[in-house]
Amino acid sequence: MSPQNRRRLEPLIRERVVEILDGLPVGETFDWVNRISIELTTGVMATLFNFPYKQRRKRTDCSDIATAGPDFLAAHGRGENEGRDVQLECLDAFTKLWKERQDKPDSDRLDLITALANGPATKGMNSTHYLGTLILLIVGGNDTTRNSISGGVLALNETRMSIRICVTTKASSRTG
Repeated sequence: MSPQNRRRLEPLIRERVVEILDGLPVGETFDWVNRISIELTTGVMATLFNFPYKQRRKRTDCSDIATAGPDFLAAHGRGENEGRDVQLECLDAFTKLWKERQDKPDSDRLDLITALANGPATKGMNSTHYLGTLILLIVGGNDTTRNSISGGVLALNETRMSIRICVTTKASSRTG
């Protein structure tokens, strides 16, 4: 994704981040992973794919299933066939997006699916390669970002000095 396109997406991503953070309860315990880590990641991924935002949580399930082994699936009441069905549902949803965007590159907003559907190296890929590419992007985007967000907050919480450094740096960058 080009720097120009990232700049175009930045206001929408910032708006969605503010919406998530402003929706958190104050003075109450909440599920960090569900309310922040997953929600923020799926929102950003939906934006980058230009995937329907209201359906963003479906991609989390796709990511979780893709990385789950048979024992994990069984422990969560799911069989291997159900895991395969989730992957095929993911492929179906993204194939519809691909077909809508194929041969219609939009220079005003180029999302990842439009880029794949129209890129010289990717526009002819078969469904197996497309699903593999999607899983790579979804799992890579979801898992690494969720872990980074949660790990960063954990590190800040465990090292109070880091919080003071962040606050001091932010304050000095505004005045300097």
